[in-house]
Amino acid sequence: MTDTAQRHTITPDDPAWPTQLGDLDEAPERLHVLGDNPDLLSMSGLVTVTGSRASTAYGNAVAQDLGIQLSSGSRLLVTGGAYGIDTEVLRGALSSQGVPPIVILSSGLDVLYPTGNRDLLNAVVAAGGLLVSEYEDGTRPSRTNFLRRGQLLAALSEQTVIIEASPRSSTLDVARRAKELGRDVAAVPGPVTSVASAGTNTMIARGDARLIAGADDLIGARS
Repeated sequence: MTDTAQRHTITPDDPAWPTQLGDLDEAPERLHVLGDNPDLLSMSGLVTVTGSRASTAYGNAVAQDLGIQLSSGSRLLVTGGAYGIDTEVLRGALSSQGVPPIVILSSGLDVLYPTGNRDLLNAVVAAGGLLVSEYEDGTRPSRTNFLRRGQLLAALSEQTVIIEASPRSSTLDVARRAKELGRDVAAVPGPVTSVASAGTNTMIARGDARLIAGADDLIGARS
């Protein structure tokens, strides 16, 4: 499906450029975008939602529901397209047929990763959403690229929401970076018996993240 979608390369001089990336110490020089409406990147009110790749049934249900709430409530969802929470929040957003999401890749636009999510990523573009990468075609994902993607996820949005993260999850790095950048950080609490929620519960307990139960708890939520 992505074969018919428009490809764009935008730079800081382009009206579609997300100026909030200027808060990063090393902002990308350009972004490669697959989708018909790159101006989505410059919209206000973006919300990054991410979490554990090894998500539980509880986390998956919460992620799908939040994706539905955000998309149907005209909030623009940003995520990474990984397995687990990222996948489920995308499924929720697409099922609502509301505002299409934005996915930040850790690879070139021609290397959709993870491969098991190719159909889902194609569906994002078909629904009017965007796939975004700072990497040239042919670039394979790597640990460095994953960390860099986390920086973009933190910087792009006014708010970052974490759904499930173990104490050592790399997802917590996204939350920490978002907080350093002055963004609003929120987390969904989970069972105290679940390792998958240990990281998010600790964030909330330490005051590093606001507790939320749904989109209505986000700043700027529409009534």
